[in-house]
Amino acid sequence: MHRWRLPELTGMMRLCHIKAFAFNIRRRKFKQPQLRRALDFAFDFERINKDIFYGQYKRIASYFEGTELASSGLPRGRELKSRWERQRC
Repeated sequence: MHRWRLPELTGMMRLCHIKAFAFNIRRRKFKQPQLRRALDFAFDFERINKDIFYGQYKRIASYFEGTELASSGLPRGRELKSRWERQRC
């Protein structure tokens, strides 16, 4: 496990605000992945952004957008292994 010291993090942290919907998967009605996926397909971000928010939002590809921690491309190598498999190495 990495232990980060504050000076190491300050260079990569930028303030940004994320607005999102999240499902409380501890509730019985949201436990089924098929239901969550169907709701995701039913939510039309582009249309809502255009018609309600007048295009002021853009989709992000990572929670850490704009930092060196942002995801990019497809996962490779160790990223494809489960956490359990990585801990055994």
